[in-house]
Amino acid sequence: MAYVGIQAYRGNEIAWLSATGISTGWPDRTFRAVSPVKRDAMGAFMYRLSNHGALRAY
Repeated sequence: MAYVGIQAYRGNEIAWLSATGISTGWPDRTFRAVSPVKRDAMGAFMYRLSNHGALRAY
């Protein structure tokens, strides 16, 4: 993971997403917190999040 300072915009959230493997960032190892998330990326996030156990089926 590229260094993301906690003071960075959404730093805590980005650090958590990276540490849990839910987000791997861009190919250049950056995280772009203000860039739009495309449908395929959101699908990958949701898939990884469901395998992480953070989501429950209701």
